Amino acid sequence: MLSESRNLSHGMKTLLKQICRDYIAGNPVKVSTRISGQTLTKNGKYLLGTWAGPEQNASNLLHEICHLAEREEDKLLEFPLGGWGFSNGKYWEIGYRCGYEPTTDQQVMREARVWAYQLSLHKKYGLSDNPQEMVSSAIYLPAFCHFQFKFNKCSYNCKEENYLASEEFALKKLANLVDDWSRNFYTVDRFEEEWNKRMELLWK
Repeated sequence: MLSESRNLSHGMKTLLKQICRDYIAGNPVKVSTRISGQTLTKNGKYLLGTWAGPEQNASNLLHEICHLAEREEDKLLEFPLGGWGFSNGKYWEIGYRCGYEPTTDQQVMREARVWAYQLSLHKKYGLSDNPQEMVSSAIYLPAFCHFQFKFNKCSYNCKEENYLASEEFALKKLANLVDDWSRNFYTVDRFEEEWNKRMELLWK
């Protein structure tokens, strides 16, 4: 399964194989070292990737595994072709222009739950367990501004240094939240319970 990726170090291949033995083998889920995110196989099974941007590693696979464990069961049964079936926010249209825009921080809070599970699994597999490092990409989520402005009312029109300070403060709050959730709620035991429930569901 992982031999198709020749650029991985021996240690990373070993870790990916261990994760696959622990959670993928014998289950209705597949892994590909050629894709990022989530999609479906030709016969409709969930296919999880090891890539995110230009990097391929075990952490990326764990992130997708945690998305599956966190996603609502009824939504999983819809078998979305990609992106776990999440919406892009509220649709808007002004004249000839249109798009989607989030109106709440729901997207960030969902990622926080996924990161909390992921942080727990990072500790299990000896990967980086720094929550600030884990949430650093949150600033690229379209809904991050809604999370950020919970703590500081600085708008997009404020001075750049104030906005950046507000952003940094929000990231620290998010990292602390993920760390707390990982320790107290989204533990390895809870992850495995939710994962097994979803595997049973997907076999039906």
